[in-house]
Amino acid sequence: EMSASLVGSEMCIRDRSNWDINAKSIHTTKTITIKNNKFQFQTTNGNLDIKRSVDNNVKLDLNVRVKEDSDIKKYDINEQNENDLTKVDIDENYVKGVEGTLFIPDGADVNIVIDNLNINSRDNLTDTVLNIDAKNGKFTVSNVAHLGIQAFNGDVRVNDVKDTSLKVDNGKFNIAGNMENVDVNMKNASVDIDNSTFKNINIDGNNGAVRVNTKDNNIDANLTCNMGECNFNGEKINRGTLTKTTGNGSNKIKASVDIGSVRVNSQE
Repeated sequence: EMSASLVGSEMCIRDRSNWDINAKSIHTTKTITIKNNKFQFQTTNGNLDIKRSVDNNVKLDLNVRVKEDSDIKKYDINEQNENDLTKVDIDENYVKGVEGTLFIPDGADVNIVIDNLNINSRDNLTDTVLNIDAKNGKFTVSNVAHLGIQAFNGDVRVNDVKDTSLKVDNGKFNIAGNMENVDVNMKNASVDIDNSTFKNINIDGNNGAVRVNTKDNNIDANLTCNMGECNFNGEKINRGTLTKTTGNGSNKIKASVDIGSVRVNSQE
């Protein structure tokens, strides 16, 4: 059943052509001084790389895909300053989507709102907050202070992010590297977490396979499977809650699934 729920997200991620067919490309760039260090970018479909800006400005370097039969030859990006942030909406009815690079200054608070999104962010943006609202997407993000994703379907790969918050109904989540707090709320998903140390891991789901591999020896674990198996360092329980403490128990793992499995391994 789980694999079936993932099919939709896999298809949307792989098949960009559904919005790219019968489209022509218009290259456009814009450098923007953002208000209060907050920036929001909104469009329908996107294929985006996030890079670190060389200064305190946001720079967009985009190919805007417009309907082939439109007479649009040129596209100008216009920003709006609203309340306490700067926003760019590329949402005209002749636009099918955008591809390109968004350069953002480290320390910015960035919100990306795109229905179908493929995003890559690997630059060093360790003071940056990145919040993404999507329907379907492939999200590959490293080296930010906070990552928040809300989506229906997602293939999520996170590395070296201090705080990760995922509210994604269906998908596959891989979270690795240096981290402090991980919060996952899902319906049908597999969650793989690999780390050396952490502070709080909180996972809640309907159907899922959860696996945590850590080198941390100070764990307070509370693992629940209503139907399925919980396993902590080889100690197993079927249907119920397994609570274990190792070391001083300073780092918390709480994982709960209705149907599925939860496995935590904290042994070298």
